Amino acid sequence: PEITGIWAAGGGNRMLHWLDDIDFNRLNTPKAVIGFSDVTSLLNALYAHNGLITYHGPTFGRLAKNPQRDHLLALLSGDKPSYDFSDAKVLLEGCAKGILIGGNLSIFQYLPQTLPGKYWEGGILFIEDCNEELSRIDRMLAHLKRLGVLQSLSGLVLGQFGAPADTGKPYGFSLDDIILEHLGNHKIPVITNAPFGHGSDLYTLPIGRKAKLSAEGKSISLLL
Repeated sequence: PEITGIWAAGGGNRMLHWLDDIDFNRLNTPKAVIGFSDVTSLLNALYAHNGLITYHGPTFGRLAKNPQRDHLLALLSGDKPSYDFSDAKVLLEGCAKGILIGGNLSIFQYLPQTLPGKYWEGGILFIEDCNEELSRIDRMLAHLKRLGVLQSLSGLVLGQFGAPADTGKPYGFSLDDIILEHLGNHKIPVITNAPFGHGSDLYTLPIGRKAKLSAEGKSISLLL
């Protein structure tokens, strides 16, 4: 109970395996759990099981070089700092209110079927990944669509995806094409190239926190 924070030192390979052995019924003391990449599984699980707010942000090993370090520390201290979306793009306009959920796409796609309840319903989903092939991103989003996750969202924010491409012949679809196809007629605000992911920029996003997303023209804001 005296521990107030748990900070992942690194990315968290095989963190999905941990979820089978954690006794979530014993986690009654709120703690600031921080990390990203494979730690995505633990961050979402703590919210789904216990309603705890967790933090998708830099691992401790990346903290010294993280340009948004002060933003994270402000969040942890209880402030509501703003996000810089100057390099992001509005793919679909609109406004949304909902709980922030998400993280690394290749990990998150496994969670809706394995965590309790439909904790993602009405949420604002944020996703990123690291140099995945476009064909794999397409399959992962198709999986989320088949599960009914994409159709239940109020907003979608895509961060950095490295340089998505296919090693074989050209896939024939851009990342934007893939997103729009899977959303279909479900028109929600969609932002791409937001400043978080496996690159140098990694703004911290609190999973389980209510937020308001606004995207009109070149104007983008995310308010906590």
